[in-house]
Amino acid sequence: MRCLICKRIIQRKLTFSNIFKHQVDLVCDYCFKRYPFHICCSTLPIGKNINIYSLFEKKNQIPDNAFLIEYSRIFEYILNNFSKSVILVYNNLYLNDFLINNLEIIAKLFNNEIYILCNYLSN
Repeated sequence: MRCLICKRIIQRKLTFSNIFKHQVDLVCDYCFKRYPFHICCSTLPIGKNINIYSLFEKKNQIPDNAFLIEYSRIFEYILNNFSKSVILVYNNLYLNDFLINNLEIIAKLFNNEIYILCNYLSN
């Protein structure tokens, strides 16, 4: 399998503990270290809370599906702990007044908290 970022072939070391396990690697170790993700949580206190989780602190030119495994872990955490919530996914999120007003309308419409997952958050 090839890395989704640098297109190098991903080589996995086989040991007795992982020889029969199906493991999907989307990003090679080099790119995983080159683009470290730091999950930041921002909260907008508008009516119900709007929680924004961003994976990176700065903007990167990486494919949207490169960190799908990390997204799935965050999804699973939100769904297990906050079952009645709305989840939105963005690639790069730019907060402006129009978007904040629309998020406020969505929060009032569903009467629940909103969780937004994005690669990068800019104000």
